[in-house]
Amino acid sequence: MTFEKSQTGTRPGLPAYFYPWPGSAHWRGVAALPPGSDLVLDPADGPGRTVDPRYTEAVERTRSQTDARVYGYVDTDYGLRPVTEVLDDARLFQQWYGIDGVFLDRVLPMAEQLDYYATVAGALRQAALEVALNPGQPVMESPYLALADHIVVFEGTYDHYLATPFPPSPRGEAVATSWHLVYGVATESAMREVVALARDRGAGLVFVTDGSMPNPWDRLPAYWTQQVDLLAEAD
Repeated sequence: MTFEKSQTGTRPGLPAYFYPWPGSAHWRGVAALPPGSDLVLDPADGPGRTVDPRYTEAVERTRSQTDARVYGYVDTDYGLRPVTEVLDDARLFQQWYGIDGVFLDRVLPMAEQLDYYATVAGALRQAALEVALNPGQPVMESPYLALADHIVVFEGTYDHYLATPFPPSPRGEAVATSWHLVYGVATESAMREVVALARDRGAGLVFVTDGSMPNPWDRLPAYWTQQVDLLAEAD
């Protein structure tokens, strides 16, 4: 079974923070992404200073092999980075790599920052880009749920994920899809436990990895094929 964007269920949301070297096993693994998945590019903590032909090729190859939507990574520094810089990064990603959306990292989802993120999200939508926000935790001011297509409501370790209480999933058309990113998951059986819990918690996107800090997203996990197969099963 493969996912369509109109389907409900939990599908892969992959932060692909690994370089597309020729012959990269990790980028070959990206080809396993089923339709309805999302993929985040991060060439240089953002788009970098110039277009990288290897990323251009990787995006083109991914699009030819999958139906995954491609997001560009942009840091917001918890609402302290100037809006113009954030939008400049988004514009470069769009010009160089033809992204579908922007993954806004280091989001502080408090009332004081709402105008900042509403301004950024509005400008991105005017540019025909989807929006993902990453506060990395499930407690936030409710207006944020209407700003984005996806919100990362968890980014952290396996042990923390098991112990974190999640509020009930909100309902309504103006609610973003929740995205769970869990690292330090050592075994396939633990990965299956996390995926089952993510489904119970209403996750629309999930990525589970055996990677660890300082960058748990710099490779695919050893159980990547099994994770993709598991997420292709009906909820």
